[in-house]
Formats: sequence, structure tokens, C-alpha cells
Amino acid sequence: MKLIQFDAGHAIELVSQELNDDRNRPSFGLKAYEHLTNSDMCKSGLVNGHLIFSAGIVELWPGVGEAWLLASAQIEKHKVAVARSVKTHFAQIADAYDLHRVQAHMKSDWPELSRWAAFLNMQHEGTIRQMTPLKEDYELYAWVKNGN
Repeated sequence: MKLIQFDAGHAIELVSQELNDDRNRPSFGLKAYEHLTNSDMCKSGLVNGHLIFSAGIVELWPGVGEAWLLASAQIEKHKVAVARSVKTHFAQIADAYDLHRVQAHMKSDWPELSRWAAFLNMQHEGTIRQMTPLKEDYELYAWVKNGN
């Protein structure tokens, strides 16, 4: 697994192919990924030169970040390596940027994501109703430094 700097073109490439789950297709559109391009907090993962995923944290304000992940169908073949890579990368970002909170919004109709959140040591905080233009509900998960 090789991590490289995220580029908005990676999101376009991932969405243009088969994703790990169609529920991973961003209902808010790809423009949201454009502001992530220059961030050291966002990476893409390659295996044998093939784009497998992009993930990162966007700092919302000092000390607080929003985590995200976009993955191709190929993630299934490399899920352990990807999971470890993302967990390590997120921990490094939290330390480097002195984040005391990292949160993630995950689609309510994709309950398997709760296992992913638990792997990242995130706790469920509640349901965000009609969060997207399509009025989809999301679950809010968060990791808080020192669990406080």
C-alpha cells in the first residue's frame, strides 16, 4: 500500500468506477472534494499503481476535524491494509494538528459503518436528520482525545 497526496481528480476517478458500495457515492456532489486538494491531511492509497481509496480529515476549526473516506470496489481485496493505513494516518493527523475531536458523518442506511467507526475508536453521538440535498439521514460518530 502506497499513500500519496490526495488530488480532487482521485475522487472523480473513484466515483466514475465501481465503489465499494453505491451508498458511498456522494449525494452532495464532487465539488466538496475540491477544497481538500492542497491539504496534507488527505491521502490516497494505491496498490500496484491502482487507486483503491482516498481519505482524510478536514479541519473545521482549531482542534476539530471531519473525517471522510471514498473507496473503490477493490478495497475488499485490501480491507485490512486499508483499515490499518487509515487508522494510522488519522492518528498521525490528530497528533500533528493537535486535534482534540475528529468526527465523521456516516449514512444511516449503511449500518455496517458502525463497525468501521468502532475500529477508529469513534463513539456514536446521534442522528443528523435530512443532512443532504436528497434529505438523507446520517449518523454522527466522533473520536475525542483522551475520551473526555
